[in-house]
Amino acid sequence: MSSSGARGPGPQRADGAVRVHDVRFNSGVILDTDSVFHGVDRVLEGRDEMPRFAPGMQLRAAGSGRWRVTDGDRVVGEYSWEDMRFSVSWKAYCFRDEAERESWRTHERDLSLDRVLDTLCNDLRQRERIGAERPANRELAEILVDEYVRFPSPTPD
Repeated sequence: MSSSGARGPGPQRADGAVRVHDVRFNSGVILDTDSVFHGVDRVLEGRDEMPRFAPGMQLRAAGSGRWRVTDGDRVVGEYSWEDMRFSVSWKAYCFRDEAERESWRTHERDLSLDRVLDTLCNDLRQRERIGAERPANRELAEILVDEYVRFPSPTPD
C-alpha cells in the first residue's frame, strides 16, 4: 500500500473509516485479526514473472544481501532483500482461567454449523435477501459473500 500515512482509528466494520499503513522497509504490523476488519493491497509485481513455488522448497542466504529459493539442489529463483516480502501469521489462544481453557479444549461451548447457518439465514430473511427456505449450499455461500464481505477501499492522499 502506498500513502502518506495512517488515518483514523481504523474501520470498526466494513463500511467504517479506512486506516492505511505505509509500507516501510524492515517493519511489520501486528493486529488481532479476529476483532479488526482488515485487508491487504496487492503487492506490486516485478517485471519478471514469479516462478511457481511448491511445498518443500527452501529460502537460503546466498551472500551479499541475496537470497535463493531452492528445490533440492535446483535454484528456482534469486532475490535481493529489497525484493522480498515475508509474512507470518500466528494464532495464540488466551484464557481468563483454567476453566475457560478446559471449555475450549473440550469444545464444550462450540457453535454448531447448523446454529451458525440458522443465525445467518435469519438475518438474511430480515434483510429480505432470502425467503423462508434455506437456499442450496452453493447459492447460500454466494449470497453470504455478496451480503457480508465488504472490503473498504483505501483512499489515496
